Amino acid sequence: MYLSKLQRDILHLLINKYESRSDYGKTEKNTRRTMITVNRVTFPLYFHDTDSQYKVNLNKDMQELQENHLVVLEWGRFSKGEELARIIVNDEKLIDLYHHLGIQSKEEKYKNTLKVVKDYARTASILLEAFYQHVEGQLVNLKSIPSIIDLDSLENTHHQLRALHTVLESRDFEISKRRLSIQLFNDSKKFESIESKIISVLQKYVYSEQELTGDDILSELGVIDKLQSINVFGSITFEIQGQTLDLSLFDTSFGLDTKFIENASISDVKADRIVTVENLTSFYDYIHYVKKNNKNYVVVYLGGFHNSLRRLLLEKILKFMKWHNMDITFNHWGDIDLGGIRIWKHLSSKLNISITPIFMDIDTYTKYIAHGKKIETKGYLDQLKKLLEDPSFKEFHDLINLILQNERTVEQEIVLISDE
Repeated sequence: MYLSKLQRDILHLLINKYESRSDYGKTEKNTRRTMITVNRVTFPLYFHDTDSQYKVNLNKDMQELQENHLVVLEWGRFSKGEELARIIVNDEKLIDLYHHLGIQSKEEKYKNTLKVVKDYARTASILLEAFYQHVEGQLVNLKSIPSIIDLDSLENTHHQLRALHTVLESRDFEISKRRLSIQLFNDSKKFESIESKIISVLQKYVYSEQELTGDDILSELGVIDKLQSINVFGSITFEIQGQTLDLSLFDTSFGLDTKFIENASISDVKADRIVTVENLTSFYDYIHYVKKNNKNYVVVYLGGFHNSLRRLLLEKILKFMKWHNMDITFNHWGDIDLGGIRIWKHLSSKLNISITPIFMDIDTYTKYIAHGKKIETKGYLDQLKKLLEDPSFKEFHDLINLILQNERTVEQEIVLISDE
């Protein structure tokens, strides 16, 4: 049977209503019929005062559907064949209805998707156990599912779950998002188009206890926007394959990749402080300050969010200090905003040491607030307020209250470094 556009539109509306019923997919069904009421709200053109063509077309097309037993029509009182009142699905011909539309039923989509999900669940990391239990339960009961599962495309579901599993794989190297996308899909931009769906699962089921952004989570797993060196300045010496690299011989910073850090050992550290800096421009500003004032500091720019591979440098420094009974202060300088405060907390927590923030205090904030960045969203303010409930952020509570009061943040690039 050939369907007109109008017939297709009406049948799709009826199918959507049928599949949205609370008893859909259940053995015991309500006797209520699935229908569309024809009135001035639902079909205004049908009741047009001067143009009756739409009414004529709808009547004709719906009568044809009734003749093929796909719908049942009810007409207005004393208006049989002239004015429709209701268009009702013929439950006994649902299979034919789906066939004529060339679509799968919702129940069939859920069933086929469940098979794919179960296949992936068998090889999934233990970290995804709760995710797959939830998804399988929702699919069995024909309920809503996370966006990473695409009911309308098994291929998309395959791609997205495969990418999720790959992101969670243990790796001893960093990989750019574009490189990962090429490896997975032979397309450098495909991963970017599904990234938010993957992050949504990771935030809810894997990193639910941590205040991390999507990019922070991916970086923690070694998936980053682009590969960057870890820039280091100061008196620190590395040994690798019988060779020595003494950074004190350089008048500027030295870029080290994560593979070098992994394979090298630290043979000497001569510093009063280890200072990590969040922003690259501020990193170079701080080096200038250190050199000008003859400070004996090691300054580190981790090149973005400090994932496990990038923290390895600091962990090796800590190990060297412990072995040699050294007492060195650790500092961190970042933006005076939600992200900067979270990065300080995450770094302190992961290294399990006390890290003292610098230039992230009330005096600095007050001095530069006029140049601060206006907070535009209520969600951002709500996230800041949430930190006030967490005792692990107590050191920043007074500053957070000030940020909330002024609704402004201060980026570290605008801070001019003075004596600490």
